[in-house]
Amino acid sequence: MKYLNIKFKPLYALVVGSILVLTTSCNDEDKNAIEYAPGNTLTISGSSSAYVGDTEEYYMVMNIKETDYTWSIDAGASITEDSDNDAYVDVNFTQDGSYMLSVTNGTADGDKSISISQRQVSFETDSIFKIESIENDTITIPLQIGGGFRGDFDYAYSISGDLTEGVDYQIAPGYASPISAEADSLAEVRIIMLPEEDSDADTVSLIVTLNSVTPDLTGEYFLTDTLDKVIKYSIANDLKIASIDTTTLELTDGDEGQYDFPVTLANPAGSSDITVTYSVTGAGFVDATVTGTSGQLVFEEGESEKTISLVLNSNAFTADQTINISLTGATGSAEASVDADLDTKDIVIDVE
Repeated sequence: MKYLNIKFKPLYALVVGSILVLTTSCNDEDKNAIEYAPGNTLTISGSSSAYVGDTEEYYMVMNIKETDYTWSIDAGASITEDSDNDAYVDVNFTQDGSYMLSVTNGTADGDKSISISQRQVSFETDSIFKIESIENDTITIPLQIGGGFRGDFDYAYSISGDLTEGVDYQIAPGYASPISAEADSLAEVRIIMLPEEDSDADTVSLIVTLNSVTPDLTGEYFLTDTLDKVIKYSIANDLKIASIDTTTLELTDGDEGQYDFPVTLANPAGSSDITVTYSVTGAGFVDATVTGTSGQLVFEEGESEKTISLVLNSNAFTADQTINISLTGATGSAEASVDADLDTKDIVIDVE
């Protein structure tokens, strides 16, 4: 065993002028010597957990340059030396399980416990709940792999539940099972929901089940017990259909003035503004003045009613004539439209 001899002699102080001089000395024959011997335990630094297929670096915490180290580990892992005296090593893990990494320099030893897991493959297990109208939504379901992706592979899934493919939903292009995934890429399933306009069905469900991942990639991956992603779906009537009261308004001499004609949406506008366009035509429209922004009504979020206001002057009552207000279109959302049966208002002026 190696010893470090440290010997001390009493401290003397010599004062010369204003300078204080401190002196010490070591003497091999001094009887106050302290003998120091290094410990017999080595400390290994590095990760205590990893995944199958990973390569992790481990090293000595107190590396003595002139000392050589010898490493060993249980079957299922391999060691690659990474320094001149083997104080640093890389360990590659090829199987899951518990490992004991050991090191020795001939006089001291050290150990480190390491837990290795396979990468778990699953869909997110939380349900998705959607309330839908006629606008088609794409639902994205990410594939989860603990520890990340290593290498290219395919994964297969199946769909079950109350809905019918091609009628109530369709698989987004490029996402039909099986799907090929590249290393470090985003793996997912995409489903486009296709609700019917007149559907008032109760909540229905769609279940996406992960069936397999191939190749096995030397045991790196395994399927978890929970492999289902449940999509609960309810069809709601949320159409933004614009309409106007189509009852004919009959006027005669002396009825000049302002007239207001409400235009309504079947459901309030959402986060996107709904713009309804209209026109005023007919023999006497030149005698009708539109107040506000002529030709369009803008419904902002939460709004379901706007007004078209016409001011009819006295010239409109000099002869029989008809003025037509027509709703010509609705934009801003796939849910927006004009009711074809409730899109025209007639103002008939009958001069006696």
